[in-house]
Amino acid sequence: MPGLLASIALIVGFTTQYYGKGKEKNGFEELDDPHKKSIRLVAVIFAVFAAVIGVLSIKQPILTDRNLLVAAPAIYFLVVTGFSRFTVYRGNRLKTVLIGISLISLYYYSRHYYKPFKEQWRESSQFIISTILESPSEYTVYCSSHSYNLEYFLKTAGITAISPGIYSKEEAERFISDPKRKKLVVLETSWKHLDSDELNALFPQNRFDREDRLFYGMRVVMIRKK
Repeated sequence: MPGLLASIALIVGFTTQYYGKGKEKNGFEELDDPHKKSIRLVAVIFAVFAAVIGVLSIKQPILTDRNLLVAAPAIYFLVVTGFSRFTVYRGNRLKTVLIGISLISLYYYSRHYYKPFKEQWRESSQFIISTILESPSEYTVYCSSHSYNLEYFLKTAGITAISPGIYSKEEAERFISDPKRKKLVVLETSWKHLDSDELNALFPQNRFDREDRLFYGMRVVMIRKK
């Protein structure tokens, strides 16, 4: 949602900057040529900046929800500035648009970012990578949630043979019943905790070796058949 709002804000903002104080034409206030040229220059700079950020994000995610939280005030200002160029949106209509965008963002952020918290995705993923790097084909990897995050780190490390799945009791039973699979790694996130009693019942100590590694907000559970 924040990324969508940011994209809409930038598109509307740059488009409507062609219109400002001056002669009205087709519901807009048309600007003079020098102002339009400056907007074109800003648009080119933004396009280059966006391309560079996009390339950098291939290795390290930058345009994330958390980062967009910092840019939210500037994004909202750009939205208001953009819509204010339309004469039809002036007055109460503009206020309604701003209130609507704010309420949508409030709903999203209050659900997911209601307290200061950071999971150690990078550290836990690097630990998993160092564990399975030498023989990734021997491991089965699951996440309790958000498996695509771990998949991203695995791919950046060159491990493409493994596609992490979402852990469930059914998947654990498939691992147990498959004699070809010997080693299991489960990444627990704060979004969905594993059932400790269920893990103990599925993987008793007399049949499995188990090691838990704790990270901030996360846990890596490593299991090996005896």
